[in-house]
Amino acid sequence: MEKKTKNRIIGLGVVAGTALLTAAPFVAVRVAYDKAFNHHISTYDPLFFSMDDFPSLRRDKHIFASNNKQKLTGYMYYYPEVTQKAVIVLSHGYGGGGQRTYLDCTNYLAKNGFYVFAYDASGTDESEGKMGGFPQGIIDVNHAIDYVSSLKDFKQYPIFLFGHSWGAYSASNALAFHPEIKAIVAISGFNKSTDLIKERGHVYSAGNEQSLMPYVDGYEYDTFGELSNSTAIDAFTKSNAKVFIVHSGDDLTVPISTGYELYYEKFKDDPRFKFTLFEDRGHGTVYYSKEGVNYTKEFYKKWNEFLKTNPSEEQKLEFVKNNIDRSVWNNRYNEDLWKDIVDFYNESLN
Repeated sequence: MEKKTKNRIIGLGVVAGTALLTAAPFVAVRVAYDKAFNHHISTYDPLFFSMDDFPSLRRDKHIFASNNKQKLTGYMYYYPEVTQKAVIVLSHGYGGGGQRTYLDCTNYLAKNGFYVFAYDASGTDESEGKMGGFPQGIIDVNHAIDYVSSLKDFKQYPIFLFGHSWGAYSASNALAFHPEIKAIVAISGFNKSTDLIKERGHVYSAGNEQSLMPYVDGYEYDTFGELSNSTAIDAFTKSNAKVFIVHSGDDLTVPISTGYELYYEKFKDDPRFKFTLFEDRGHGTVYYSKEGVNYTKEFYKKWNEFLKTNPSEEQKLEFVKNNIDRSVWNNRYNEDLWKDIVDFYNESLN
């Protein structure tokens, strides 16, 4: 998951930087965005979670519309025997697939007393449309919040947010539009869309990032209007929600300079904010235990070597079956962190 996400973001810098040398800059940016964002992203089923992994977890399917009437698919997850206290709207990251990538997170939250509404963003898994760029995530989570708020069976519950990576950027920025949100957990997120593109693309753009960025800014503005200028810092400032920021210092996909460091400098003395910074948990594995991180790394090391043999789909399935212990894979949680997250949400009920 982490490698695929990083490669997609890096790819935007590669394509745009190379094209800048041979084409008009705005055309170069359009080509880069088409390659990075304007295609459907699907979860690779064998490597991710299914409902079979969490047999007591239940879900109800929901279909709702986003900005261009594209239909998004979401699920309300819950444990029937648990008394729920709130609804958590979960926003997934970019590149690895949709909400099912986070089903272990969903399961933990649902088991601890929350409904979790997790949806596939535009252009991902079961949802229609195209992503177009990172700001589409803000649009989608806004529509998801509005949809949950319209469900009569859930009007009695406060709404919280949870997001990782692109999902953390999206959910954090959505706070500017939803004063009713009481709390957010934002993991490995970034402050502004184009800041991340600049940070990840400069190494691969032949030193042309300063020339390229005005065209990136212009393209995003043409596509998303004022939303392209949204920042998590502005949204945090406008909101009264409690905020829990989590990141890892060795994150190469979303460096802490694009999110955590900015937030800490601005809000470290604000009692609404809670910060946790790890040193060695990476990006897609930041909320796992050290053992869970190592298990994940070892598997993907073997997996990537295996892929060099150009295996058939049948061989891939057999490899996954023989090399993943589901009892470990489904329970890589950092228990201390997840207890902190649950406690944070519980404290935000008051």
